[in-house]
Amino acid sequence: MGIHSCGMMTEIIGGGDEQKQKEISDNEDHDIIVFPNLTELNLFYLHNLTGFRAHQNGESNTCKVQFPSLVEFTLDSCGVINLEAIELWRDDSTCPLKSISIKSVNHLQLPRKWQLHLYNLEKLKLTHCWWQELKSLCFPELKELQVSNCGRCALFTISGFGSLQQLQTLEISNCDLLEEIVEDVRGDGHDEMDKKTVIELLQLDSVILKDLPNLKSFTHGTNYECYMPALDYMIFDNCGLSSLFTCSVFRNLQQLDELVVSNCILLEAIVEDGRGDGETSDANDKIITLLKLYSITLEDLPHLSSFSCSESHAFNMPELKEFHLLKCPRLENLKDIKASTGIVSFRTEHGCEEVTDLNDFITKHRKRGCNLVTLQENQVSNQELETESGIIEEEKHQEG
Repeated sequence: MGIHSCGMMTEIIGGGDEQKQKEISDNEDHDIIVFPNLTELNLFYLHNLTGFRAHQNGESNTCKVQFPSLVEFTLDSCGVINLEAIELWRDDSTCPLKSISIKSVNHLQLPRKWQLHLYNLEKLKLTHCWWQELKSLCFPELKELQVSNCGRCALFTISGFGSLQQLQTLEISNCDLLEEIVEDVRGDGHDEMDKKTVIELLQLDSVILKDLPNLKSFTHGTNYECYMPALDYMIFDNCGLSSLFTCSVFRNLQQLDELVVSNCILLEAIVEDGRGDGETSDANDKIITLLKLYSITLEDLPHLSSFSCSESHAFNMPELKEFHLLKCPRLENLKDIKASTGIVSFRTEHGCEEVTDLNDFITKHRKRGCNLVTLQENQVSNQELETESGIIEEEKHQEG
């Protein structure tokens, strides 16, 4: 069932005549209206919708609705609807629900009673809607997670995030208060020498983090590291991170094909110093090879000073073909990156060139940028002098 763009609709089920309503309200067997065969319920742009059942005598009806066969539920841009009146299933163990998508202009709280129905969920999309208890729940079948406009500081506990073993796509955006994707519990009795918890998300292949200005960590924290060996696409846009990866996490990204980092004004390095993250002193371990990395974009990163803070690590990217470097004024060299293929398409503010030595090119690019700025300043000065001279000549001509 789908209902779309009915601006005057306030409820799905009408009230009927008063006598019938009285009979229903006096009969406990009619407290719940059951839709036994409904598998899809999609509600879009019902701005005045307040519930499924009509109101009586100015008071909200307590009658509930139940969808024992519901597989897909979508609520997009509707009114302040009472989700407590919706029951998904009486038997919590076999709920067929696979997809929930809620987009609200108001901050909605998911009903507490829904938590037992989410075990088989495969897709979860929430905008202006989150529930504190969700962060510690297990989602062993979840494949796609999108969260936007969440007013929380953290989304998951370590155990909750570790349960996402089928997760393939993660997208989090427009969460101004979010500091951590995974709650990094400190002061919980862990000795500093204890090993970090390793979270392995073996199916995760796409991560998009956008407009998270207070985000401090994602792939690692004080007590955990997150390995994503299947990840092939990753975007960081307008995030508050100072670094993105530890050496051990970055080493694990063996399927990574494209990395895009932009508008992260606090970012100082892509890979932080490897000291203390479990890296060995073996010389072979000091070379981190990403066999499939094809494209890197670094754009509008005013504090980025190096690809890695670690002086002892080098990065081998044999398949690197594209490197976009735009508006990163503090990045002086790429001496720790080696592209063994020989030719890389390097794009900067001044255009695109085919290069064989990234570090040599960026050094020349920086000099060229300084020379270009000087040239532009001289051109502006000359234009100002010419303009001033022209004005003087014109004034003399008028006086003559």
